Amino acid sequence: LTLWTRPVVNPKLHEFGMTTAKVRVELALRFTEQQAALQHAASHDLLTGLANRGALVDALDGQVGGGALLYCDLDRFKPVNDSFGHGAGDDVLKVVGERLASCVRAGDVVARMGGDEFVVLCRGLDRDGVEAVARRIVGVVSEPIVLGATTVEVGASVGVAYDAVGLDRGALVAADGALYEAKSAGRGGVRWVDASPSS
Repeated sequence: LTLWTRPVVNPKLHEFGMTTAKVRVELALRFTEQQAALQHAASHDLLTGLANRGALVDALDGQVGGGALLYCDLDRFKPVNDSFGHGAGDDVLKVVGERLASCVRAGDVVARMGGDEFVVLCRGLDRDGVEAVARRIVGVVSEPIVLGATTVEVGASVGVAYDAVGLDRGALVAADGALYEAKSAGRGGVRWVDASPSS
């Protein structure tokens, strides 16, 4: 801050003015930080830092062009919670979230839907590109996860809703249905369904 004043003004008034300005600026900065934190919390999962369901739906509403939704559910996750506790389960979810984010491009969206379910929105990929992402997800999630002195292994089943033209919220339902088929077929499976926009 720079303060201009007249030479005849009492220096104590200078000090009062600077102190008042400092307090107000600090309050404004603190308010801005709190607003940013609230906005981030409203659109992100608190545990993993990934997008949440609301942010994913917003991304779908603004989706232009084709692509795919990959609905992922972890295999063998419940035994981790049962054997090592929910803290270990949370650590696994964080690692899985990081691995999923490493499988996609910067413009794609990785969201945690809750529990051990994640959804990946890949924009503008053809079927070969989406298939490569699905294989990559199954591969990286199945790699061992080190938790302190313990190593655990989980896996992922994936339901893919694909449309070359466009996606909407209906694709989320379609991908969930494909995931159900993948889980029914066995661990580490990938099932596809064509998704056509409802509007």
